[in-house]
Amino acid sequence: MPMLLEARTASGALAYIDRAPKLDAVVTDLAMPQMDGIELLKKVRAHPQRHTLPVIALTGFYEDYAGAEGFEAFLRKPVDLDLLCSAITALVERRTT
Repeated sequence: MPMLLEARTASGALAYIDRAPKLDAVVTDLAMPQMDGIELLKKVRAHPQRHTLPVIALTGFYEDYAGAEGFEAFLRKPVDLDLLCSAITALVERRTT
């Protein structure tokens, strides 16, 4: 059973990513205060041990972020939980095969 952890801010997520022993994926909203999901993605990609970590983007402002690149999945909010779980499962299975 996967363990899910929640960070309230992008900086909180980065702090967790830096110290977590193992992560399978990151799910981030794109519209966040102080640091948006695109900046979070750039920082994850710059991390020496986490640069290949799959990052899934969620947004209610699809048109504003339609050109965003580097995410393994891009889902519109409100997100169907089954769709999100399927996307995460597919990415994790792809990484482990």
